[in-house]
Amino acid sequence: TIFALQHEPQKEAIVDNGASFEPRNTSVIKTPTLESLNAEATPNGLKLNWSSTAGVGTLTYDIKILKAGNLYAYHKGISSTEFSTDDLPDGDYTVVVLAKNASGQMVSEKSQNFTINRPPVPRDVRVQGGIGSITLEWAWVDDFTQTEIWVSEQDNLATAQRLTKLTAKMYSHEVGAKQVRYYWLRHVRGQNVGAFYQQAGVRGESSVDIDKELKLLNEKLSQNIINEVFDTAAPARKLEMVKTVANLNVNQFQGVKQVYNERDGKLYRWDGSQYTSKIQASEIAGQLSQNQLDHALINQLTTAQDSATQAVAQSQEAKRKVAELSSEFNNINFDVGARNYLLHSAENRTSWTVSQSAKESWQGKKLTLSFSLNAKGIIRGGRNRVGLSMFLYYTDNTYTWIECWLSNHQGDYQGRLKSTVQLLDKPIKSISHCSFKVEVGGGTCVATYPKLEMGNVATDWSLALEDLTTTIEFEDIKRSLTHESNTRIAWENASNSRMESAEATIHQLATSQANENKAQAGKLTALTTRVDGAEGKIAHAERSISTLNSTATTKFSQLEANLNSAKEDLVAKITAEQTARANENKAQADELKKITASVNGATAQISTVSQVVADVKGQLTATHTIKTQTISGNHAVIAGISLGANKEQSSVIVMADKFQVVKNAQDGSPKSILSVVNDQIAINGDLIANGQITAAKLAAGAVRADHFAAGEISADKLAIGLGGNLLTNPIFATAGKDNTGGDLPHGWSYWVGDSPTFNGSYGGFLYRKAGGTDDWSLLGGLDNENTASFTRQINNTRNVDERIGWFNQDVRVIAGKTYMASCYLAVHRGKVKISIEELAKDSSAYISWIGGTDWVTESQANAVNRDFSKYRRVWVKFTAPDTGHIRFAIQMNSVNGGVNPWAFVLRPMLEECTEFTKEPSSWQNAGVTSIHGGSIVTHSITAQQIAANTITGNEIVGETIEGTHIAGKTITANHIVSKSITAKELNVESLSAISSNIGHVTAGTITGTRIEGNTIEGGIIQGATIEGNTIRGGTVSGTTIEGGTIRAARLEGVSGKFTGELEVSQLVGGNLCEMLEARVGVHEWRHGKDDYTTIYSASINIAPSPVRRIVFVLNSNTYQIVEAHKASTLNYRYETNNGGPPPAVFGGYGVYKMMVAAYVLSNTRTLSQ
Repeated sequence: TIFALQHEPQKEAIVDNGASFEPRNTSVIKTPTLESLNAEATPNGLKLNWSSTAGVGTLTYDIKILKAGNLYAYHKGISSTEFSTDDLPDGDYTVVVLAKNASGQMVSEKSQNFTINRPPVPRDVRVQGGIGSITLEWAWVDDFTQTEIWVSEQDNLATAQRLTKLTAKMYSHEVGAKQVRYYWLRHVRGQNVGAFYQQAGVRGESSVDIDKELKLLNEKLSQNIINEVFDTAAPARKLEMVKTVANLNVNQFQGVKQVYNERDGKLYRWDGSQYTSKIQASEIAGQLSQNQLDHALINQLTTAQDSATQAVAQSQEAKRKVAELSSEFNNINFDVGARNYLLHSAENRTSWTVSQSAKESWQGKKLTLSFSLNAKGIIRGGRNRVGLSMFLYYTDNTYTWIECWLSNHQGDYQGRLKSTVQLLDKPIKSISHCSFKVEVGGGTCVATYPKLEMGNVATDWSLALEDLTTTIEFEDIKRSLTHESNTRIAWENASNSRMESAEATIHQLATSQANENKAQAGKLTALTTRVDGAEGKIAHAERSISTLNSTATTKFSQLEANLNSAKEDLVAKITAEQTARANENKAQADELKKITASVNGATAQISTVSQVVADVKGQLTATHTIKTQTISGNHAVIAGISLGANKEQSSVIVMADKFQVVKNAQDGSPKSILSVVNDQIAINGDLIANGQITAAKLAAGAVRADHFAAGEISADKLAIGLGGNLLTNPIFATAGKDNTGGDLPHGWSYWVGDSPTFNGSYGGFLYRKAGGTDDWSLLGGLDNENTASFTRQINNTRNVDERIGWFNQDVRVIAGKTYMASCYLAVHRGKVKISIEELAKDSSAYISWIGGTDWVTESQANAVNRDFSKYRRVWVKFTAPDTGHIRFAIQMNSVNGGVNPWAFVLRPMLEECTEFTKEPSSWQNAGVTSIHGGSIVTHSITAQQIAANTITGNEIVGETIEGTHIAGKTITANHIVSKSITAKELNVESLSAISSNIGHVTAGTITGTRIEGNTIEGGIIQGATIEGNTIRGGTVSGTTIEGGTIRAARLEGVSGKFTGELEVSQLVGGNLCEMLEARVGVHEWRHGKDDYTTIYSASINIAPSPVRRIVFVLNSNTYQIVEAHKASTLNYRYETNNGGPPPAVFGGYGVYKMMVAAYVLSNTRTLSQ
């Protein structure tokens, strides 16, 4: 019995890829091994630490870092149990720690997966000073990203301490009044820490306490000027005054003219109504008795004091009204501050200071920063932004940025920008200056009229209160106080004059008692003068108080008017309406909800309308509409969506200029789906993923030849696995070029290095025509085929290994597909290899290196003697990148001592393959790839694809049409060519009617006494003796079968002795002996200058066979017995320290091989011991 099995490569692949061999430690010596591994992502990269068990000897460690399964970095000979690295890009990583003993042998390994997913740098950081606090606000990232806030009293990150870590977008730092802090922000996501917003701290400053300042001002305005004048002037003039005691019992001392008071040691005299005593100026306590001034003067002074008291009361009333307005203003939905906290904002500056009152008033508040920008010719560069930036510190050393930027803009810009930040509810320590920063590549930028205000609404620009009050309100108060001071001085002067007059009067009384009338007249005159002076002082005091009242009333009225105006300009309301109506014919329910906000004529509105209707006629409708609308000037922008359904159908109608989606709540990059362009719906082509449109989605005839660009589809794109060459012009055909430079071959590019270390002239590119006459041209070759050769001339010997030449072609491939790149290379005084690189989709930039071959040196391949066999074919298998664009490159590097190196390139090839392909196909030229019958799917071509009358007898292979495919009676004698049918074409039940020579006869059974002939064929041939030169049959039986040649489909039950030579083309059931020359991989690890470890390894795939076999490596103890119909893998490994190849390995110069043999095992035992 002979069996035939179909070869199925995928089964081999399953076995090959599924087999795993794990070496086990067979040493009895206990060596230290890795016990634990901890990987921690740091702000800049990775930090590792591990521990090992106790044992004999010391360990060194190799660190392998894999990114997305590919080797990213390799660090050898680490002696400590800690390791860190910086600047790892975001991605998924696996770190492997290999522990090695003193001999360089690996004793254990540990691996751990980790992810570098650094959060972004904080954006839109804003700092706002409040009363006793500084508030920080920044752009929201997502629910999984926390924000760390660091703060310091100095603009030095080294002195900063972490204030807090929170999941929010604002924080208020309580710092107290008039405090300055510097803040730094960064985002944290698990173990991944992002970068700080900037190295310089964001300055924040809290404002002054307004209530304390007003209280101090009120105390100054409420001082008793009159008392101060008398308390100061009278003792200064050393006047003798009369002290009145009102608490003496007059009835007790009735009739007594003098009374001595033991309490104060004074003698009091009765003046007819009360007891008085004269005192010296040194004893005056600052109060005058009523009889020291006349009643008219006292009344005037009392009236002045009442006026001052009334002014204070009016001031308190105005303050109460302001508080009421503030309370009413706070009930408005919009948070409007209006006050500008930036000082000198009207001046043309690049930096503005912040009001000292900010720290006390900003805590936990929202701040809005705005400014006008006039920019000309902005050029991209730097951080691509222009704007204002500042920061504030909280008392716990956290900080908040306050910024407003124009980002990623190019060209001109003129307009006003604004940004809002939420400060933290914490005391504010300090506030930085607000600086204008230009971080672009070029252009002219001017910032004017900056404004920093509390609230989330940017109001029109205005001066800071300090700037405005200093020039108006405080100057008015200053003038009033100055006037008051002048009045007080005038009053004091008048009092001095009065006192001097009184002294003169006393002197006159002392010197001339006789002239009493004259003295009385002088005294009356002096008193009159004193009263007149007091009246003048009172008039001045009343005018001063009146001025103060008028000024305060005016300012409070202006403030009230400003607040009322702001209140009228800001409108925010929510309108909701629900209605339901029903009658005998119809029932209807409606709901309207509208949210409106407006500022200075600009309106934003969101409205939602829902309606359901049902009537007796069976009409049912349900609609729900959402509309958003903004109106600024006379320009309206509307977006909305309407959902509707009735009994027959449903609809969703969207109104928008563009339609975008995000993949999740954390996605900050909306993808555009469609937009309306010239009343046409334009769909974004990127929405269709690669490979998502299949042939089943295309209607028949929908894709025609005119839909394809010329030359875009070649025959090698019609089927996979045909071995087609995807490169353009792989024979470097260029007419008329022979051993000359000039134009490069079509489709190829060339670069040669110009580093000054080459110390030589420029290199170049040459064609070497196949069949040419020079010593380096290839003998033979295809028509128009050339050898591509390039050089970089180097005049003197250098010890530099660097890239000096590059010959490449950029190719479009299918992302995710597997490809094989190959080429025939030779080199002179250098080394060459294939390199595959990933390019951007638009070919604008290099992305990454994909893979390449090993270096080919002159000892391995050279072009001497024009022999093609001297070239070496190298290849590399790779997976196409997501960009679908690669660079196929031939790279040449210099070597130690190599002068004027040359690279020789022949027959490059790029082909599609499977992931199991191990070597390239036979080289093919570019162009149409032949499609053979094996490439056509069975039943894929029907009669509909064959034009009428296109297949004639010439196209039909003989004996390919059976009688069952020919309809009965469709072939008559008219269709048969004369003498074209002989007896061998006939199959009849009886030949009794034929007496002539019928030629060749084929029959199921032929019997007869004797059958003779040169050829006897039949299904069953029987007879006592069957003779003939050729005997054919399905079953041939007989006692003796003789003939020159015996042919049959199968010979069964054959036994006996073959006395002659037995030639077998293929022994079904397994080869008796099979040999394989296998490649051996060599890996070397250097531990020192003369200390290294070399590992030789190979893997041999063993396909299933019908017989039991032994497979072994010659000159080694590596073998394996494989049972019948089983697949397996034979693995060879040999490790040596500072030694050469093992006996089983031969070769050199980077190419090592070994011989593998397989023998069939017999079940019969002939060997024994």
